[in-house]
Amino acid sequence: MRYAVRAATAGPAARARMWPWAGTAARLLLAGVLGYAGLVKIQDLANAERSVAVYQIVQGGAAQLVGGALPFIEVALALLLLAGLGTRVAATATATLMAVYITAIASVWARGLSIDCGCFGGGGTLADGAVRGYAVDIARDLLFLGAAVLLIRHPRTRYALDRRVLDTHDSGGNQRHGVHGHGHGDGQGEGRGRGQGEGRGQAGGRGREALASARHGQHQQ
Repeated sequence: MRYAVRAATAGPAARARMWPWAGTAARLLLAGVLGYAGLVKIQDLANAERSVAVYQIVQGGAAQLVGGALPFIEVALALLLLAGLGTRVAATATATLMAVYITAIASVWARGLSIDCGCFGGGGTLADGAVRGYAVDIARDLLFLGAAVLLIRHPRTRYALDRRVLDTHDSGGNQRHGVHGHGHGDGQGEGRGRGQGEGRGQAGGRGREALASARHGQHQQ
């Protein structure tokens, strides 16, 4: 029976120890991917803008704005994920970004366009082979989306600034709780002390009355 209880409790405990390491792997994977993609695009912003335009979803100034801002967003998210700071927020933004990428690639696939996704630089129109490339791109981004969702569900990871911030916050809350508990205990102790003192005073008064009555009875005799 004892071994059965140990086996039942070992499973959840092992999973609880596993999630921080799995989250760390997902966090570093996404940081590397976003950092590399963003830095490659920053080296040629004009090409990054053109790679957005070939999707034929946004055009003109909007395509230039998206193409110019996207690399910096990717690098900013990569830095947050690498440091493990604001992990859940960064993971949520990354998941949204991956969902947008998947939708955009599926859109050009459905419309029969033949382009390079430009996810890691490059971009532009392709003569052939785009269909196979679309499937690979979507599968890859689904993997990254899954990693981001894992981080949203389990944002506590190893070697992260978040861990220090959250642990400091938790310890501060515990200290405040301890101070309140100590004060409450002191109040209860004082109440019990006063009650006991009053009880002893009443008992002493009744004893003195009994002694006086006995002496009075002796004098009468």
